[in-house]
Amino acid sequence: MELTPIRRKTDQILERMVIPAASVFNYLRRSQVRVLDIAILLTAFLGAAHILIRTSNYGPEWEVDSIYYISTAENLIAGNGFEDFFQIPYIDGGPVYPLLLAFFGLLGIDPIDTG
Repeated sequence: MELTPIRRKTDQILERMVIPAASVFNYLRRSQVRVLDIAILLTAFLGAAHILIRTSNYGPEWEVDSIYYISTAENLIAGNGFEDFFQIPYIDGGPVYPLLLAFFGLLGIDPIDTG
């Protein structure tokens, strides 16, 4: 059965595009990039495991600046502007993080959960 010229040309293009799976695996076996990729993934996995283990009993640790950020975000959501929990203007830190917390608060996510 003779192939049509269009079909023959299509087959030739596909043969050039397809890389045999064995050659890809051989490249990955020989590549130094693979070792680096595995090291990065292992570091990320260990970091995530560390965070989950450290926060599993009592939750995340609260610092003073965390309370300022969250209270400022809650005041922004309530329409009170950049004020902390004492209703004093928030001038000690940058405005980006409280704004980000307030943005997610307007979407329905609690600023404590977002933080």
